[in-house]
Amino acid sequence: MFISILKKSIFPVLLLLLSCGPTNSSQVISLEVLGTRAHITIANPLGNTAGLKEELQSFIQSKNRIFSRYLEDSELALLNRAAKEMHVSRDLFKVIQASLAISRITPVFDITVLPLLKIWDFKQKLVPDEKTLARALSQTGWRGLEVQEPSLIIKRQPRELDLGGIAKGYIIDAVKEFLLGKGINAGIVEIGGDLAVFGERLWRVGITDPGDKKPLIALSLNNTSLVTSGDYERFFEKDGVVYSHIIDP
Repeated sequence: MFISILKKSIFPVLLLLLSCGPTNSSQVISLEVLGTRAHITIANPLGNTAGLKEELQSFIQSKNRIFSRYLEDSELALLNRAAKEMHVSRDLFKVIQASLAISRITPVFDITVLPLLKIWDFKQKLVPDEKTLARALSQTGWRGLEVQEPSLIIKRQPRELDLGGIAKGYIIDAVKEFLLGKGINAGIVEIGGDLAVFGERLWRVGITDPGDKKPLIALSLNNTSLVTSGDYERFFEKDGVVYSHIIDP
């Protein structure tokens, strides 16, 4: 299961690793990826891990070239420009297929929200008027998509997709599998606050209040994932109303 499936649960918290810093038995690789920071913690590294940072950077960038809506030549951008249907990579197919399965359970998760995202300007603090909002809303709806194995995406109605609520979790899982394939059997993959821990070792993860930064709770995790989301960082206020980046489709 992709860990970002949990992103619709709204927790006003931040993640803080309590006992996962560099020690004699662990190594942390820090990266700038996906517009944020990533920290890959490797427990009990064996042998020479030189070059692993570059491999991880390249691997994550290859996934970003599939899922990014900001890169004009990404596979997702090509799909968004496609009129009716398109054969896609296995990675993109699996993420869209999983997204539609989630939408059947909870329609508030909808990857067709890109028209809505486009009309909100958080930098200029612009709020769309009702007519613009209604027009964008009419262009959304996950039921306008269909998937057919092994690789076909069909648009029953014109749709543009944003995978921000699930792609990062999929990439984290992919990085974990990449590390396992390298013989690294325990560690943490954390990108922008979303994380997966793997292996038999227990990791202590603290959740802190984003306001006063005080710890709220500490969890002992292994072979699982943890994700938080909230409206405490990406928002703006206009005319006494607070607007967050979390959009209800």
